[in-house]
Amino acid sequence: MIFSISIRVGFSTFISAVACGVSAANLPVDDPLRLDPRIKPITQSLDLQLDPEANTYTGTTRIELQFNTATNRFRFHAQGIQLGNATLDGQTLALTAQKAGLVSAAAAQVIGPGYHLLEIAFTNDFSRDGTGLYKVETEGKAYLFTQMEPTDARTAFPCWDEPGFKIPWRLTLTVPKNLEAVANIPVAGTFFLGEHKRLEYGRTPPMPSYLVAMAVGPFEAIPIPGQAVPGRILTVAGKTALGKMAAQEAPALLAALERYFGLPHPFPKLDHIAVPEFNFGAMENVGLITYKDGLLLLDSGDTSLSSRQGLITVLTHEMAHMWFGNLVTMQWWDDLWLNEAFASWMAAKIAGQVHPELRFELQSYYTVRGARGNDVQPSVKPVRRPFKGGDNLQEAFDTLSYGKGQAILGMIEGWIGATNFQAGLKRYFVQNSWGNARASDLWAVFAEAGDEALP
Repeated sequence: MIFSISIRVGFSTFISAVACGVSAANLPVDDPLRLDPRIKPITQSLDLQLDPEANTYTGTTRIELQFNTATNRFRFHAQGIQLGNATLDGQTLALTAQKAGLVSAAAAQVIGPGYHLLEIAFTNDFSRDGTGLYKVETEGKAYLFTQMEPTDARTAFPCWDEPGFKIPWRLTLTVPKNLEAVANIPVAGTFFLGEHKRLEYGRTPPMPSYLVAMAVGPFEAIPIPGQAVPGRILTVAGKTALGKMAAQEAPALLAALERYFGLPHPFPKLDHIAVPEFNFGAMENVGLITYKDGLLLLDSGDTSLSSRQGLITVLTHEMAHMWFGNLVTMQWWDDLWLNEAFASWMAAKIAGQVHPELRFELQSYYTVRGARGNDVQPSVKPVRRPFKGGDNLQEAFDTLSYGKGQAILGMIEGWIGATNFQAGLKRYFVQNSWGNARASDLWAVFAEAGDEALP
């Protein structure tokens, strides 16, 4: 019905009809488990003492806040964390745990509008279930990894754990001096303190809490020659030989993404790290993509065609997120489907350009066909559906978000033409760089490009 109308009245009408069904997110004021947008973080610093051989860690955080209203009470996220002294501009705060990982902070006096500094000391256990900041033991050695998406940053440190709060971060990690530690961006300074070293990382570009990443352990690494930005394949001890294929494939795939977007890779480095215990296939953390080790590490002398295709697909999918998801981030989880659909769509397109002999268009066809099978079930849910603050966001990571969403984007490209689709995307990135956007913002640039394409 919508599609037939669009043929008669133009692409902008078609997109407007789609947008009516997918654009408006639930406002925080209507959701008691969302944070107040009138009190928002501007920057956040984390100082963590991390030792993989231990079971707990300590830290402090300093968060610069902007208050756009006068109040003596505000909320942030911290779930299962032992919170110590908390102050706002030196004034002690009373903290009370609430639902969904929310913490209420109350001051004795009213806090006026303006900029204020929140400081919190905390202690926490390393997770052992692959979420938040978690510990892995393999072959007699201990490692630390992170998985913050969708809402596990709040289990690792106090923060504003919603994608709409996109800010610069500054990490400082104190670790045993014999270990490697990596994070979203390169180390800016190293200071040795007896048996430990203090690593100060530079200020990150703006990013939401779910993209904060770090890893600590006796890692080994091989460089990625020819990648547009510095990067390495990182593995647990003794596995570097299995990272050679990924190191060979990554540069050409990243270069093809840069050509398609017409924009350089937006972050100062791009490491790829293989994780021996990982709940997902991969995660697009800024500058430090994490992968299930079986996907990233392959024996170049004994690898099946499907495994090689899988490696190329996952590399391209995660690197595409550096633009769609990281440079421009969804405002709220209602648009997660678009984030994942776009990366899947780009993976098929770019992988096919770099390796036409591997017939990625067939893989894309089977992905969409699989989603079609789920789409006819009586229990099917919309590809885009609203989420509230206390909902299980894992439900959004389904075959329809990836496969059906991929088909929708292919339909739009086919309607307005590949050149106009590509131009609309670049306009979207330029307009929304380092910020947040909704699906309606993308539909708007496609509608504009589509109407320009009409005779």
